[in-house]
Amino acid sequence: MAQGSATECAAAVDLLRVNGHITTADAAQAKHKLTRVVQMLVGLRRARS
Repeated sequence: MAQGSATECAAAVDLLRVNGHITTADAAQAKHKLTRVVQMLVGLRRARS
């Protein structure tokens, strides 16, 4: 569930960038952080299995 929310956040970042509310650099930084969050969530899920 949390992984899906992180993916939705990435889509929201795309919308903010396309609509000119954030810069391309800010979008890239936000997506990098979201990628790390997803990686950590996947790691936690694997550790619990």
